[in-house]
Parts: sequence; C-alpha cells; structure tokens
Amino acid sequence: MDKIDTFKIKDMTVSGFKCFREEHRFEFGDITYITGDNHIGKTSIADAITFAFCGRLYNGSAAMDRLYSDGEKQLCVALHLLDAQGKSIDLVRTRKNDKVTITYNGYNIRQKDMDALFGESDIFLSILNPTFFIEYLGNDGQALLQRYLPLIEEETILDQLSKPQRTLLSGKSLLSPETFIANQRESLKEYEEGLIALDGQKALLMTQAKVGKQDLAMLEQRRAALEQQLKDLREKHGQGVNLDQLRQQYTDLLLRIDEMSTDQKEAPTPYDSRLAQLDLNIQRTNEALKETMQKQYVSKYAGEMAKLQHELQFAREEYRKKEAALRHMRAGVECPLCCRPITEEALENTREGINRSMKAIVQQGIDQNTQLAQLRDLDRKAKEVFDQWKTEDIGKHRQHSIEYQEQRTLLLSNFGNSASALAELIQRRKELEEALELGGLTAEEKILLDRLEMDLQAVNIDYEARKAILNRPIPDIDGKAKELETMIRQKEDLIAAAMDYLSVRNDLTFRGLPLDKVGFSLYDILKTTGEVKNTFRFTYNGRDYRKLSHSEKIFAGMEVAELMKALTGRNYPVFVDDSESVVKLAKRPAGQVFLSRVVAGAPLTVAYRDMQPVQELKKAS
Repeated sequence: MDKIDTFKIKDMTVSGFKCFREEHRFEFGDITYITGDNHIGKTSIADAITFAFCGRLYNGSAAMDRLYSDGEKQLCVALHLLDAQGKSIDLVRTRKNDKVTITYNGYNIRQKDMDALFGESDIFLSILNPTFFIEYLGNDGQALLQRYLPLIEEETILDQLSKPQRTLLSGKSLLSPETFIANQRESLKEYEEGLIALDGQKALLMTQAKVGKQDLAMLEQRRAALEQQLKDLREKHGQGVNLDQLRQQYTDLLLRIDEMSTDQKEAPTPYDSRLAQLDLNIQRTNEALKETMQKQYVSKYAGEMAKLQHELQFAREEYRKKEAALRHMRAGVECPLCCRPITEEALENTREGINRSMKAIVQQGIDQNTQLAQLRDLDRKAKEVFDQWKTEDIGKHRQHSIEYQEQRTLLLSNFGNSASALAELIQRRKELEEALELGGLTAEEKILLDRLEMDLQAVNIDYEARKAILNRPIPDIDGKAKELETMIRQKEDLIAAAMDYLSVRNDLTFRGLPLDKVGFSLYDILKTTGEVKNTFRFTYNGRDYRKLSHSEKIFAGMEVAELMKALTGRNYPVFVDDSESVVKLAKRPAGQVFLSRVVAGAPLTVAYRDMQPVQELKKAS
C-alpha cells in the first residue's frame, strides 16, 4: 500500500459511538461547519474521525471505554475518503468487546499499516487538531518536530560566524551542538575544579611550610637544651677523681690477674665454681639494673597526637581564611572558592556555602580535640603504668644484687685460697672499670648522659629530615594555574562559538519554514552558568503561548498544523473545535477544514461548502 499524502473525507457513518447510539451519516465538504448546543455531538464527530485513523480520541487520549454508547459493547466508524486523484477509499474501524478490526477497501489491516498509509498518530493528530501539538505533545513535540526539520549544512552555518569562531569550531563534531556544548561545559567544570584544587594545594603547601618552620625552630630549641645538658655533664665527668691514677691502678691490676691466672694450673674447685656463679649472677643483675634504669617511656600515641595537632593547626588556619573572606564578602568581590567576581544573585548562596564549610571545620575541630584529649589521657595512664613497672623492676634488681653480694661475702669469709684471691682481683677490676666509666658521675648521671646523647642524635636526624622536606623543590602551582586559566578561557570561547553556531542554525532552520506569527524556542541559555538547557516553547506575535487568548491559540495551532503539513508532505483535514471565538481566518488552511462552534439552544447541524475560500464564519441560523 502506497502512502496517502492527500485526502478529504466525503462522508462518515457512526453507530454505537458516544452520543451516536443509532446509526448516523454525515456528509462533509472542503469547508464543513458543525454547529449546535453543548454536549450534542460536535466533539464526538472529531473523536470519531480520530478513532478511525488512530484508534485514539481527538485530544490524543487512548481511553477507549468512554467511546461506547450507553449500554453498548460494539461501535463502528466508517469513512469514505477521496485521495488527491479523486480515487475512493473506504476506511472502517469497529470495536466489539475490546476487539478492534480495521478494514481498508474491504481488506483487514493493522494499525502499523495505517501508520504507513497516513503517518504515525502524533503526526496525524498534529494536523487534524491544531491544539494537539502544542498543548498535548509537550516536550515530545520537540523530538517529533526535529525529525522533520530541514537539515542545514554545517558550512552554511559556519559562513554566518566570524572568522575566529570558524577557526575555533574547525574539525569539531557539531551534528548536535547541544551535546557538544554540554560536553565542553563538563570539561570546563573539570578545569575550574582543577583550578580550585590548585588553590587548595597552594594554601596547604604554605601552611605546611609555616608549620615546618615552626617545627624546625622547636627542634633547634630542643637541640640547644640537650647540648647544654650534655656539656654540663661532660664537664662534671672527671671532676674530683684522679682518672690517671685509676688507669694506673687498673693497669697494675691487670698484670696481677694475668700472673695469678698463669700460676693457677689445677682444676677449679667446687668453691671456685660457686664463686664464679655468684660473680656471674652479680654481673647479670647489675646489667639488668643498668638496662632498666636506661629505659625511657616511649609513647605509642605520640604519632597520632602529633598528627591531630597538625590537623587542628591547619583547620584553624582554614577557619581564619574563610572567616576573613566572609567578613569582606560582597557583590563584585572575588569568590574565595572559584576566584571569580561574585554576582548579586550568587552572593547569598556563596555566603551559605562558606558558613557551611566553617561549621564543618568547627565540628571537625571539636571531634579532633576530643580525640586528642582521649589520647592524652591514654598516654598519661600508659606512662604511669610504665613508671610503676620501672620502679618495681629497679627495686627487684637492687635487692637481688644485695643478696648475691652477701652470699659472695659469706663464701669468701669461709674459704680463702688462690682462686678466691683471683676472684677478688677480678671483682676489683670490675669496680675500677665502672669507676673509669663513671668518671665521678653517679650511676643515674651516667645513665642520663647516655640518654641525652641518644636524644640529641634523634633530634639531629629529625631536624635534618624536616629541613630536607622544607628545601625540596616546590611545585609550580602558579604556572599550572595560569595554564588552567588559559584553558578555561579557550574553553569558554569555544562554548560561546558553539552557542552562536546553535543560534544561527536555529535561525536558519526556521527562517525558511512557512511560519508567519508562530515562533519556536528549542533551548534556553542560563545566564548564571551559560548552560544550554533544552526547552520547547511557542510564541505568537512574540507572546508566550500560555498568555494567549483562546482565539489566538487557535490561530497559532492552525499555523503549526500547516507547518506539519509542509514538513511531512501530508495534506490532511484540519478540525477546529470551539471555533466560535474566531471571527476571521487570517489565511484559509490548505486542504479540508472542519469548523465546530457552539450555538446555544441549537440542534446538531453539519453543513459544508466546496472549493470556496472562506474569510468569515457566519452565524448559524
């Protein structure tokens, strides 16, 4: 079956359809006038025509249950059509117990066959019902319209732009400028977010440098204090003690021990073994005592506490920055977040955003202070446990040392031989070694001296490490920011060019269409962001469709119906309902026209006129 691009309805027979319970036959002409009081069948005629072609109502509704006459379960609409060559077409649609049958010149066909012959339902209704496209399709009409709009060559559009704009858009895929602009705005957003991130990184590095310098100063103070303590102890070392004399005694003692060890040939006696064991026990106890006294408390919470203190310091700096920015914020001032001038419209939102950020920082600080207090409490308790353990361990080792010394003294008093004499010399050697090591310092002072030397070494290592961090190369943030700013400007220029491209394409698309007073708006550009937002609005004489009078809406709808005829190449009837508000037709629609109007108290009347242009609707008698 070939496409039917032009036809008119000669007559229609209906039965069981809405108010037409019994069979009714209507004849139509080029201009058909349907008049009568309300609720007597004028709109039902329009519904019957639409049902025959689309299986829907005049307003596009698919609520078929309302089509049956009261008490009926079967309806029939039969149309007699004439195509452009005057050839007759019989189209019948019946519905019985929810089963639909369509016959075309006596042959059963399906709805998809009807769509192939007369176009899809939305196209048919957009021509038949002047208000359907605008009021019922809504945004779906945009996609329908764009399918049939003429394609404007890309070169034709580019010729309307400036040379710099053509250069920017050269090689770009502009099949869908809206999608292209949306993609470019996403890239622009990424650049802008990257610029904000660089600002944050720069602020963080500055804060870290400031904190790092403060840490170095503290380490320098700590190092100076340790060096002074060490100097005092080292100066005390050897005071009140003749170290040269002790060294000579130590040398002489070593010679005596060597001589006695050479002379002693016999195997060790049980006495000697016992004495050696006691000496070993005394040595181990003293070593354990020394080791215990040297042990210092090492906090397992120190690192986490230092981290929290650093984060709190950084948070305080961030809060002061935002507080200063908020204090000086007004329209025209550079935004601290995006570094752009703040508009009057965005001022309050920007303030709210910074206030939220400050509240978040305060809450974070409260949480971190709570954590820090908890860690400090845990650290204090851990140190108390350590100190108690250390005190108890020192007391235990000292007690063991006293006990071993007493046992040794008792053993020596009971047995005196060469072995014991040698043991005495060895013990004396140990005492001299300890005296030389202490150099006049107490055991506690010697332990303190060793600990201070270790602390100083650790401080020096920490100092050099922090110094190296401060002296490392600083990333060229300003350079990267300038690069991003250049890319942002380039992207903004590209977006502006694409929006001009879109505007020119839209203008060229509608310039050649058969439109008089109707205008279309397919998109809006948001002033605040420059974002292209899809819209679908109608104007008539430059006024928003929603603000038009009823008659103006009818005129606008008829112009849209004529546009759909021109775009689709289908010259189908136009049915104007409630046409009583229309006094004059500015331009007679092409093809068949139905004009329905209310006449109070009058019966349903269908009259027609063939092939005569009508400029004015006369009142029905």
